Amino acid sequence: MTTLSQLFYLLRYYPGFIDDLFLKSLPCGVIYYSIIFTLPLWLTCNLYLVGSVLGWILLFWIIYVQFFRPFVLSNDNDVSLRVHWLIVIWTVGALILLVSLIIGHLDFALGIPLLIKSTIGWAKGWALFPVYLFVGSALPCLNLISRALCVLGFFVCLLFPISLFAPILNLPQVLYTGPLLFSPLLSFFDVSLYQIDGVTGVLRWRLFTPWPTALGMLGNLYFWVCILENKTKWRIFGISGCILMILMSKSRVAVVSILLILFAYLNIFLIRKIYYLFFLSFASYFLVLLLPKIIGIFNNLWASIASARAASTRVRADLADFALTNWRENAYWWGHGIVVTGPKIVEGMPIGSHHTWLGLLFVKGSIGFLSFLIPFAAGFLFFLCKCITTDEVKYRTCMAIFLTLSVYTFSENLEILIYLYWPAIVVLGTCLTQKDATVTELVLHQD
Repeated sequence: MTTLSQLFYLLRYYPGFIDDLFLKSLPCGVIYYSIIFTLPLWLTCNLYLVGSVLGWILLFWIIYVQFFRPFVLSNDNDVSLRVHWLIVIWTVGALILLVSLIIGHLDFALGIPLLIKSTIGWAKGWALFPVYLFVGSALPCLNLISRALCVLGFFVCLLFPISLFAPILNLPQVLYTGPLLFSPLLSFFDVSLYQIDGVTGVLRWRLFTPWPTALGMLGNLYFWVCILENKTKWRIFGISGCILMILMSKSRVAVVSILLILFAYLNIFLIRKIYYLFFLSFASYFLVLLLPKIIGIFNNLWASIASARAASTRVRADLADFALTNWRENAYWWGHGIVVTGPKIVEGMPIGSHHTWLGLLFVKGSIGFLSFLIPFAAGFLFFLCKCITTDEVKYRTCMAIFLTLSVYTFSENLEILIYLYWPAIVVLGTCLTQKDATVTELVLHQD
C-alpha cells in the first residue's frame, strides 16, 4: 500500500471518519476533516493557522474548479459559483473595512511594516466573513458540518473526566505553548486542559480556545448546528458536548445566551401557528400588568450576574469608556487603525477589545462601524424573513447563529475568534443557495 493508503487505513478507526469522502468531494472532505481533527490540530498548535487560511484555500479551489473545469476531476462538479446578494454586501463591507484600516494607519503615521501586519490581520479576520459565506454557498456541505461538529462534541465529552482529574493530579494549567506563533497572543497557541479563575478560584475550561468565554461562545454556536444532525446517536453526542462547553466555561454570557436564544428559537418556530398568536394576544395583557415586577426581577438578575465577577465587569466598563472617548475626540471617521494598550486601571487590556462594536469605532471609526453593521443587519433580516415565510429548520438554525453572534458582539471581538467558529459561518453560507446537498447526504447515510 502507498503511504496515503496506509494513513487512510489507520484513520478509519478515528470516530466519525468517512474513508471515501475525499473521493466524493475534495473541498467538502477538507472542511469535514478540519473540524473532526480539531483536537489533534489543537494539540499540535496548528488550529489558529488552519482556521485562518482554510477559507482562502477553499475560495481559490472553487474559483479554479469553475474556470478550469475541463481539467478537474468530475467529483467536484457539485461546486456552484452563483453569488448571493448578501455575500456581495458582506464583501463590499469587508473591503471598506480594509480602506478604513489603511486610512487609519496613514492618519496616525503608523508606518508601512505595521500596515502590512494589520492587512494580514484583516485577511484572517474581517475578510473571512464573506470568504466563508461564499464557500458555504458554493459547496453542498451542511450535513457534513453538522455531523463533524457532533463528532467534535463526542471528543469534548471524552475530555470531561480528564480535565476534572487534571488539577487533582497537579498538572499545570498550560501544558505547553506551540513554537510557531502567528499571533501576538500566546493564549492562541496554548494547550490547556483547565484554568483556575484568578478572581473566583473556580475551575474553568478553555480547551482549544484562547479564553473560557470563547469556549462558551463555541458551545452556543455549535449547539444550533448539531440539532440538524439526522443520526440520533451523533446528535446526542454533539448536543452534550456543546452543553459541557457552555457549563464548564463558567461564562455568564454563555449561559444567558443559550437560554435567551432557545426562547427566541421556540417563538420563531411557533410564530406561524395561529393558536400561538391567540395565546400571545392574551399573554400580552397580563404582561403589561406585571411589567413593573418583571423589570424589577430582570434588574436584580442583571445585578447578580454583573456582581458574580465584579472585577471583570468593571474592566469591561472602563474599556468601553476609553474606546468611546478616544473615538469621539481623536478618530471619529476612520479610527485609530490599531488597538492600543490600555492604562493600569484596565489591567493593560487593549482599548477596543472585549466589544465588537466599540472595537470597530475605536479601530475603524464610524465608516468601519457602518461597513460591518449594514451587512450584519442585512443578514439578520434576511434569515428572520426566511424563518417567518418557511418552515425549514435550517433557516431557524441560521437565525439562532445570528442571534448568538449578536449577543457576543457585546463581549467579544468577533473577527479575532473567527478562526474557531468558521464552521458556523459556512453553515450560514449553505443557506444562501438553492442547491441540494446530494453528495454529503449520500455519504452520511452510508454509516
